[in-house]
Amino acid sequence: MGNNEIINLTCFREEVVNNDNEIQLLYFDEDKKIAAKVIIDKEYEDRMLYFENLYIHKSYRNMRISHQILNRIDEVIKNEYINFDTIELWVDHADNQYIEDNNIKRANNQYLIKLYQKHGYQIINSNIKHSLTPTMRKKIKL
Repeated sequence: MGNNEIINLTCFREEVVNNDNEIQLLYFDEDKKIAAKVIIDKEYEDRMLYFENLYIHKSYRNMRISHQILNRIDEVIKNEYINFDTIELWVDHADNQYIEDNNIKRANNQYLIKLYQKHGYQIINSNIKHSLTPTMRKKIKL
């Protein structure tokens, strides 16, 4: 697949696991390998869902799958509105674990911040210019 190719999420087999502790969205390619995975933890006391992880296999990056997955997450969590008010995440690009330069880390996270902002998440840290890993949140809507 080409680097700038856009692939539709419906090309993958989706499996949604929703139990008392978490929601998982798993996407399998035709070879039955995980193409993408989302983990969302349930924090009942805080009435909050915590967006723990969004993984996209390197073969499927830069194909706009993340936008489609974020839209799909909104569909899935609508049903959780009775128990939860918000969904929150901590921005930290996966590649940052291998990088020591804070400027590069910040640049990597800026892409993610813009992605999440397009999907309604807002930064809740007041000092974003100096934060490498800001926290973002949005209200769950019916």
